[in-house]
Amino acid sequence: MRIRFLGLSKQDPAPAREGSRSPTVGSDYVVLAIVVPSDGSTTYLVESTKDRPSWVPAPQVDVVSSEVPTSWRIRVGDGGAVGRIEIGPEPWLVRGFWEDYWGDDHLASLQAQDVFERERDAILRETG
Repeated sequence: MRIRFLGLSKQDPAPAREGSRSPTVGSDYVVLAIVVPSDGSTTYLVESTKDRPSWVPAPQVDVVSSEVPTSWRIRVGDGGAVGRIEIGPEPWLVRGFWEDYWGDDHLASLQAQDVFERERDAILRETG
């Protein structure tokens, strides 16, 4: 899946999530994962030339290609509750993965980084 970053919109003036790098207006990005919370405010995790990926709100993008990577799975809420839907590689959907990835525990962060890079690289190879 690919998106084109349009920039901040009047409907959703919030910048990309904390800890992420702002994408470049007009540039295309490979979508690595999608999160849809109960309020429907969809965000896309996109690849970046920086050290870490960026979370981008859906109103700030156009979908360029809707082809879904074969590694993506769906996780519905915690304990089956339909409060949140996460779509991405299965190892990223494990409870606590993103906390380890973004967190302060150096060893856990390094391990999560290895898993992230392996899955990201597979998506980028498949997406071309």
